Amino acid sequence: MLNKSLSYKILLRMIGLLLIVYGLYTALRIAILFMQSGDNVSTTLLEIIGPVGGSFSPGGVLTCIALGLFFLGLSSMHVRIAYWSLQVAIWLIGINMWYQQDSVTDVQLVPPLATPTTFWPQMVITLICSLVLLVLYIPFIHFFRWFFKASNEPLDGLAG
Repeated sequence: MLNKSLSYKILLRMIGLLLIVYGLYTALRIAILFMQSGDNVSTTLLEIIGPVGGSFSPGGVLTCIALGLFFLGLSSMHVRIAYWSLQVAIWLIGINMWYQQDSVTDVQLVPPLATPTTFWPQMVITLICSLVLLVLYIPFIHFFRWFFKASNEPLDGLAG
């Protein structure tokens, strides 16, 4: 009776759903707030994606949604779905980081280096990360297979 516990699959699915619901709730809250104040749709959308320190300081709505989609992809326990959810998460986080940039605020990926504030350098960083992930497709697939196999096997010490 003491050996019962939650599996990785259920935990990842719960975390993913909570992150997506939180991101969508925050986007809806910001949209309602700005639409009631009479702002136009483009201003509202830019505020949802938002600058650092704006209405959504933990990193932007797209970052929460991207992490939620990645965790849901991992919880599917299918290798290709996990890989493509990682690709989607990279692009959503890249788009979100670009929108968080303005002339005053620089999000720092690595402490001594500030990320670029214009569109193309920021998207090139995202493109490079995506292409590196594509080049490393086979190692990532093997890693995900190993991870899913390891998470499905019971621990030897707990078998009873």
